[in-house]
Amino acid sequence: MSETSKMNEQQKIADKQNTKFRGIKAFIPTSALNAMRNARANKSLKNAPRLAFNSQNLLKLGDIQLDKWLNNSDCAQNWSEDQKNIAKILGHQDKYGGVNPGDRQAIYTLINTLKPENILEIGTHIGASTLYFASVIKRNGVGKLTTVDILDVNAPDAPWKGLCLPASPKDNLKTIDCDKNVEFIQSNSKDFLEQAKQKFDFIFLDGDHGSKTVYQEVSLALNLLRPNGILLLHDYYPDKRPLFPDGHIIPGPYSAIKRICEENTDIKPYPLGELPWETKQNVNTTSLAILTRLN
Repeated sequence: MSETSKMNEQQKIADKQNTKFRGIKAFIPTSALNAMRNARANKSLKNAPRLAFNSQNLLKLGDIQLDKWLNNSDCAQNWSEDQKNIAKILGHQDKYGGVNPGDRQAIYTLINTLKPENILEIGTHIGASTLYFASVIKRNGVGKLTTVDILDVNAPDAPWKGLCLPASPKDNLKTIDCDKNVEFIQSNSKDFLEQAKQKFDFIFLDGDHGSKTVYQEVSLALNLLRPNGILLLHDYYPDKRPLFPDGHIIPGPYSAIKRICEENTDIKPYPLGELPWETKQNVNTTSLAILTRLN
């Protein structure tokens, strides 16, 4: 049998096994499947080698002024103006997925208020948060966004197409004339964070939410922060408790941060908690959290 024939035969066997597994999964309750996934993730995180976490450039916990940052009247007016343009692409609700509308406003407000010069986004997806980062960079007249995803998010078969968005993330930025200070990079997050030469004032982690991956990403991202930099986490569910009425949680980021804090007592998460505006499911709760240092 030729090498090609052997590979084809192996692929057929793998396809049969996958089909059989999918059939079995159909009879397993969702709660049981989630428990199995969580058990595998916990084992993977537990077995991950201990990494170094350089917290010296994180913003101090005592320097957070969340109420002041979020309740900025000038920023509220800026948001209203820019949201009109972005809503023509994404609408006002969470129709296409990605970061929910309330979290988008929180991200916009933080950037508009703090004015970081160099921003990194891990996890572009359909480019929802990307649009807000880019809009506020244009308004501030300062800053650059680097957005990284394992997929080519602008490809014809990327998630934007499957979700029936009118255009790719890059073309959406062009529509509102906000593409000039945005760089799209296709890369595994770990590879990018290991190889990046530039430093960032603001890093948004919203890529692979597996606990082991988040543990690794945070270790690497801390090395790329400028002094008093902000590392913003998405889908952080404190104590793995639901934040929204549907009861759904994403446990990975919390599990990763819990291990990081146990190993580094000077690091502490600061969940943003309740926002001044609705996020989703008729509540104001957010899963955004800022990683801080105590000293």
